[in-house]
Amino acid sequence: MLTFLEANGYQIDATDPELAEWIIGLSSSLTPDELAERIRPRPIPAKSR
Repeated sequence: MLTFLEANGYQIDATDPELAEWIIGLSSSLTPDELAERIRPRPIPAKSR
């Protein structure tokens, strides 16, 4: 997901611990729809290199 976003000029505004929490949550009790709700407001334009 992160690679797809970066290839299209975006990044997720989240800390590494938040990203890890999302993945761990998805493997335990978080549904894909719940994950999508958390991610949807977080993309931001990627910083220029």
